[in-house]
This record gives sequence, structure tokens and C-alpha cells, in this order.
Amino acid sequence: MENYFTRKKKDTLPSVSTDNQNAALLDHSINNPPNIEPNAQDAVAIRLESYLNSYLSAPTKKPPDDIKKKAQVEWERINVAIKSLLEEHKHKLKKQPSLKLDSAMIANLKEFNQLQYDYTIQGVKLPSKAAALSTSQSSFQRFSATNGAPAPSRSGVHLARLISNQARHVIDHKELLVVKRGNTSKHPLLLDNIELLRVLFKWMTEQVPGEFENSQSKSGKKTTSSDAATPIYPGSNGDAWWDMEQLCHQISTKAIPIFETLHPNSQAVFIFDCSSAHGAFSKSALRVQNMNLNPGVQTFSYDSSHPSPDLAGKQKGVKAILMERGLWQYYSEKNCKNNLPCVKFECDKCATSNTKKDAIKHSARLIRQAEDIGYFLSEDQCVSKFMDKSGIQHAKPSSNLVPNK
Repeated sequence: MENYFTRKKKDTLPSVSTDNQNAALLDHSINNPPNIEPNAQDAVAIRLESYLNSYLSAPTKKPPDDIKKKAQVEWERINVAIKSLLEEHKHKLKKQPSLKLDSAMIANLKEFNQLQYDYTIQGVKLPSKAAALSTSQSSFQRFSATNGAPAPSRSGVHLARLISNQARHVIDHKELLVVKRGNTSKHPLLLDNIELLRVLFKWMTEQVPGEFENSQSKSGKKTTSSDAATPIYPGSNGDAWWDMEQLCHQISTKAIPIFETLHPNSQAVFIFDCSSAHGAFSKSALRVQNMNLNPGVQTFSYDSSHPSPDLAGKQKGVKAILMERGLWQYYSEKNCKNNLPCVKFECDKCATSNTKKDAIKHSARLIRQAEDIGYFLSEDQCVSKFMDKSGIQHAKPSSNLVPNK
């Protein structure tokens, strides 16, 4: 049976001192190491040094040709972009002598371009990011050298990102990216209010997920659009000009539903700074600007069974509508009592001017007809005849048909 077991050799453990106060492992091989001759130690050191020198002097592995070409192409792109940027700045400087160029960023871009080329050939991982970070650290050192003070310890991550963004922008646009920093003034925010934050967090903890959205869907107040703005592109072939109808549609379908969703159980006050909305009327409003004095194109019509055949089925005018309401007679009598002229919707001078224009057109045709049969007819005579037929008083010229000689 004992042949099936493998016997383990006893470990040669170091002896333990019987003195409990100074108990320690007694290993005579450690306390008494073998003596190594000095000549042997020198030989070992010389051998190790030879190995190190051979390792360091070994030729480095050359990068493939495709990596070299890739690095060269990228270097050329940035280099050409920087040269174009400087040339463009020279042309602008002639017109604007006060124009300034960020020379520090130009130096950073040149150094970044060279480091990216070197890191790509050396096989460094993420050569672009490594080059940007190294350039940012070098920029800090250059800045401290000009100021005569030691460079502060910074990570340089922000400047590295800025250098990378500038490199991409210069390649695409051949100009430096202008970073707008604002006036660097801190404005108070509502979220900085501790009491407001406490109320908001309390409200959030009381909400049930999905309850608010379901309530909006059931009540029919869920918005169809999250943007209250309505862009238009007016023109001959574009959208119509902004009017009251479009404003009402925007308010009823966008603004009010969005407000009710964001502020339930609240009341909104809308203030419109729009001149077209101030003087707007409903389509069914009774406006004198859209009505005619005599029967014409309008929405008020006589009944087809009207006893007068001249008025049956025709549309009414302002005069007929005012007479039906008793306003025409009232204001006519009031003007007569006050010795004022009767109510008129037409200007006498305008009517005379329009009639005279028509008379001049007719007289030109009559004059040509008279010349064809050998007579001369003056324009004033033709106009006076036409004005007499229209019942308008005017100065009558004393002229008759005179044969052409």
C-alpha cells in the first residue's frame, strides 16, 4: 500500500534557538556566506557591462516606408497651412496696420508639427495627443523664460486641446481660431440658490416616473412641438408675410400648449410687440375699408326675391347697410341741423378728376376720327362734351368743328 504514496523529502529547516527572549532562526549558510574572490566579482561586472553596451549599441528598427510617408504628408499639410496663414496676415496688415497675430500660438503650431512627425516615426502611441501635450509643457517653459520666473507646475491638458483644435482649424480655414472668452465676469445663477435647489430636489423625489407624461397625454395637453418659434421665408415664391392669422396659429398650437406643459395650473400673460397684430380684425368683422358704397363685390347681398329687379341678388353697399340700421338718416339730419354738408363717401374733387381723365381718353379717339374725315377738333371741346354728359360743371370753350385747309 505504501508504494502508492510518494514520500516527501524532509525540508532542512534552520535550527531555532532555545532562548525565548532572543529566539531567531539560525541559518549558518546565511550568516557565513561563501567567500567570493575579488577577481571573480570584477569579471561578473565586466560581463554585465558588456551585455548592456551591446544592447544599447544595437541598431534601432527602422519604421516602415508607409509610416514615413504618412508622417511626411501630415507635416506638409500643417506646414503649408501655416505658411498660407502668415502670407494672408501680411496682406491684411497692409490695410489694417493695427492687426495683431498670436505669435505664441504660431510657435506652438510649428513645434507641434515637428513633434508629431517625430513621434509618428518613433511609433509613439497617439502621436498627435503626445505632441500637443509636450508642446504645451514647452510653451510654459518659454513663457517662464521670458518673464524670468520659474515655470509653474501645470498639467497642460487645456493648452494641449487648444493646440490640437488650432491645428485642425488652420488646416481647414488657413487662419487661427478666434476664441471668445467674454468679459470674464461671474453672473449669479438661479441654481446657486440653496433654497431653490432644496425645493427642486424635494419635488423630484415626490414624482413617480411616467406619471407626469401620462397625465399630459390623457388631458390632451401634450405638445406637438417643443419649439415655439415659427420661421418664415417670405418672398415672391416663398411664404406669405407675417400676419395676424399666422400669429394666432402660433400662439394657439405652440406657445399655449408649451406653457401649459411647463407651468400647469398657472396663468400666462402674452405681450405682443408687433404692429401688424395691433390693428388686426377678424375675417367676419364689419369694416368700412372692405365695403363698397354701391352694390359691388362684398359679402352683404340682397335676397333673390327682392321686389326691385335691379337689386335682387346683388350685393349691398355701405349706404344700404347704414339705411337699414337708421344711421344714414340720423347723420344726414344731424348735418342739416348743424348746417353741414350731407353725408358723402365720395370726394367731389376726386370724382371730377377721374371723370376728366376718362374724357381725355375718349377725346383722343374722337380727334383722330375727325382728322380722318378732314376736320379739326380741339381737345377742350371733346372734354367739355363728355363732362356735360356726366353732369359736371366746367368752363365751356367756344369752339366748333373747323375744316382742315
